[in-house]
Amino acid sequence: MRYLSLCSGIEAATVAWHPLGWKPVAFSEIAPFPSATLAQHYPDIPNLGDITRIDGTELRGEVDCIVGGTPCQAFSVAGLRQGLRDPRGNLCLAFLKLVHQVRPEVFIWENVPGTMSSNKGRDFGSFIGSVEELRYRGAWRVLDAQYFGLAQRRKRLFFVGCSPECGLDPRKILLESESLRGNPPPSREKEETVVAGIAGSLGERGTKSHTELDGHGAYIPALAYGLRGQISPGYNTEEDTLLPFDELTTVRRLSPIECERLQGFPDNYTRIPWRGKDAKDCPDGLRYKALGNSMAVPVMRWLGEQIIKHKEERMTNKRQGSEVADLIFKALEDSQDRDPRAHLGCSIIGRECEREVWYMWKWAKAPDFPGRILRLFRRGHEEEPNVVKDLRAIGAEVHESDSTTGRQFKISGLGGHLGGSLDGAISNVPGFGSTWMVLEIKTAGSKPFAKLVKNGVELEKPEHFAQMQLYMRGTGMVKALYLAVCKDTDSIHTEVIDFDQVAANAAIAKARRVLESSQPPAKISDHPSWWKCKFCDHRPHCQGEQAPEVSCRTCVHATPEIDENRAGLWTCSKLEKGLTLAKQRVGCVEHLYIPGMINFAEAIDADERAGWVEYKSEQGVFFKNSGEEYASLSDKQDAAAPPWSSPDIHALGAKVLTDDPLLESIRRNFSPTKLEND
Repeated sequence: MRYLSLCSGIEAATVAWHPLGWKPVAFSEIAPFPSATLAQHYPDIPNLGDITRIDGTELRGEVDCIVGGTPCQAFSVAGLRQGLRDPRGNLCLAFLKLVHQVRPEVFIWENVPGTMSSNKGRDFGSFIGSVEELRYRGAWRVLDAQYFGLAQRRKRLFFVGCSPECGLDPRKILLESESLRGNPPPSREKEETVVAGIAGSLGERGTKSHTELDGHGAYIPALAYGLRGQISPGYNTEEDTLLPFDELTTVRRLSPIECERLQGFPDNYTRIPWRGKDAKDCPDGLRYKALGNSMAVPVMRWLGEQIIKHKEERMTNKRQGSEVADLIFKALEDSQDRDPRAHLGCSIIGRECEREVWYMWKWAKAPDFPGRILRLFRRGHEEEPNVVKDLRAIGAEVHESDSTTGRQFKISGLGGHLGGSLDGAISNVPGFGSTWMVLEIKTAGSKPFAKLVKNGVELEKPEHFAQMQLYMRGTGMVKALYLAVCKDTDSIHTEVIDFDQVAANAAIAKARRVLESSQPPAKISDHPSWWKCKFCDHRPHCQGEQAPEVSCRTCVHATPEIDENRAGLWTCSKLEKGLTLAKQRVGCVEHLYIPGMINFAEAIDADERAGWVEYKSEQGVFFKNSGEEYASLSDKQDAAAPPWSSPDIHALGAKVLTDDPLLESIRRNFSPTKLEND
């Protein structure tokens, strides 16, 4: 496993994971003494410094795990628990930003248990919500160092997140079956009783379990738990309670080596050359502070072992074939072409909902089909050569491609914006002599196939009927052979379709309306639960609270031009020039959504020069959709109508209408644009 350590401190993770064979890619630490400790022990590992200045996109594919404990003072009792209002608490947002940019298989975030109750739980709830936005599965647990072989009570919250791609379950990493049986820690007695009991039970030196000889024959003092008092710097008196006893009853200060052992580090790990002085002169105070801020090594070792254990279990399951189907579908999903087609396809013009066709033309949603559906598509394509072979067997002449180009027969219209590809051209169809026909081959399941046989293609599959009318209009052929194969029974249904000038003209008129419409056509239904809307890919942004993809096609500045001399021409009123297909796919920083595409609010005002559109929701909440530069200017921050760039709105949807302090902090500090699209 390769890992990136954030807010590294003195690197408990590396001490814990080095025996497991894990390799650090980089550290991130700004405090001078911990940074010097890292340089002393790991001179070949880069320290990237400030966590907020790291570009995680450069590390994508290089990191399997991100680990870090952002400063806990913002959430601890001792730190007055300012939570996300404290700049130190906001470093957890920077942590999540890097998780999104790097996309590791696993991340581990450590903090004090007070995180869960900070700001009445809202801070931790916001953190969990952000993890969900990143599409990670998360689980958390409070682990106490005393149950991992260390002589101190040190409770810490550990949050483990797993990407959907890695297939690991964070609950299985954090929870063992033994832990579910219930082994509660011993109840804490009154502090005076604990101290007196331990002090009185020591008897002779070296007879108790926590008293042992060090390497020089000296006695390591026993440890008392539960006593509040003057203890080593860096330890939180609300969370960590330990004091050494010497001479049986005298409470004294812990030595640096004892603190190292309490955290699981090797002896003198923090004893380093410091500012020109030898290691033997290293200041104790800096060692105490660095150790007090560190994670406990055995706890981190256990977490690493748990991750390895469950990765190996998952690999075993894969080898046993329990997830073969999932792997097949995932491979198909990973390899699918997610670039939407450049033209408006003849195959969709006949769909009942004109708004759906418009959304597809505008690239409102990038193609993202489940593996099962992709396999069905592939089966349909694979059926075509079989059908052609069968047709030739009965004496038909079939051409699958244009002999002059070697490619499929294509038609184009409306300035190159409307287009389609024929499955083939066929003649010598029995009963029709040498008449050339458009050949259209489809596949269907048993139920739709039965309806097709009963009702015919014009009534049952109007999109296929319109597609063939456009193909006949574009090629000059006056007939089409429609052949459908039932995937379940291999039954075949055929129809010969005559060219219908009225139907073809209606399809062209519909295509022109879609091309020229600057706003979405009317909805087929206002009820998102209606069955035709329920299964539509565009339901989330047509009826729901999501915003479409960001591209030139969804931008108010872009317009398709019907120019027969320049096929597929798009122009931008902002840039005052034509747009290449590559440029259309990515858009630019001046992107503003077509107002009708924001379903969860209504456009009420706009400023073309400044570059913003103002919206108002049904609940009376205002916000602006603006270019990214305008949204980032501090002097443009309008509390009544805060500006959000289009990538931000795409990332958050209707959540821009909330007053969540985490979202506001993200917008002002590093923006959901980076979280969603970097």
